[in-house]
Amino acid sequence: MTVDSKAPGENHGVDIDAYGNGTVAAARLYQFVRQAGDVGARTFEIRLPDPGVQAFAVTFGLHSLFGKVFYRNQLKQRSSIMHRAFIFAVALTTSAIAFAAQAAEIKNMVIVHGALADGSGWRKVAEILQQRGFNVTVVQEPITSLKDDVAATNRVLDLQDGPSLLIGHSYGGMVITEAGNHANVAGLVYVAAFEPDKGESLVSLASSKPAAGTSIRETKDGNYLYLDPANFAADFAADLPKEDAAFLSRSQVFASKEAFTSKVTEPAWQTKKSWAIVATQDRSINPDLERDMAKRAGSETIEIEASHAVFASQPDKVADVIAKAAQSAQ
Repeated sequence: MTVDSKAPGENHGVDIDAYGNGTVAAARLYQFVRQAGDVGARTFEIRLPDPGVQAFAVTFGLHSLFGKVFYRNQLKQRSSIMHRAFIFAVALTTSAIAFAAQAAEIKNMVIVHGALADGSGWRKVAEILQQRGFNVTVVQEPITSLKDDVAATNRVLDLQDGPSLLIGHSYGGMVITEAGNHANVAGLVYVAAFEPDKGESLVSLASSKPAAGTSIRETKDGNYLYLDPANFAADFAADLPKEDAAFLSRSQVFASKEAFTSKVTEPAWQTKKSWAIVATQDRSINPDLERDMAKRAGSETIEIEASHAVFASQPDKVADVIAKAAQSAQ
């Protein structure tokens, strides 16, 4: 094997002698790749022997899930079938290594808060995850339009070093469904959230199975929506201490009507793993709607007895689901 065009034992910043000679199983090769530093910037060359035939080389860069595979054939092709079999085997090995290198490093958590609240309510969950060794970032999207909020989320995802788990609450589920197509996203976690399909908006989903709460109000200019402070605790955070619910009410982020009526174009859950927390006492999103959306998307579903503010009232349980999702996505 050669790395960055250097032979085993040369200056790679890591001792690779144990991996550079003889037959290398995919698992051991993967261990080497994991020790080799910035995988995306390195080039590896593997020589695979064909009994009775000159060896051929496969050179590849691990830049994506399946890598970019280039090969130069040095075989005296006795059989096109044998040749294709070798190429197929190498392609599978490359894919497995690239996939493992990506999935095994899910340490980044990017949280997208919902409408009518900001990211500060996620502090307890963030602290629990950080104590477990995860890097946590909370997106403070403006909720001016779905397009704006996806762009804000993508800017945060661009800053992550390696694969990330994308977590969305309430309207944040709309955002992560689109932003989840970002290359850094390894999986999606919906927390008492909307989980739309192509062509659906928050309004169309919410109206299909109305929630118990009916306290959404318009601003005087008719462009934004908010939750009536008099009913905020009952409809959003019934299981939080009174003073905490009151603070959430006073600090709520108004949502533009445009954000609530924008339609999703490419649902990331169709191609990526997903999990869904159903808040069984939710009065902002009908729990049955949460269940239906999760079932349709094939999301692994966990039910927690809590209000819509499940992330604040049950931070340990929510953090457990997120941590387990990170392990399962590997």
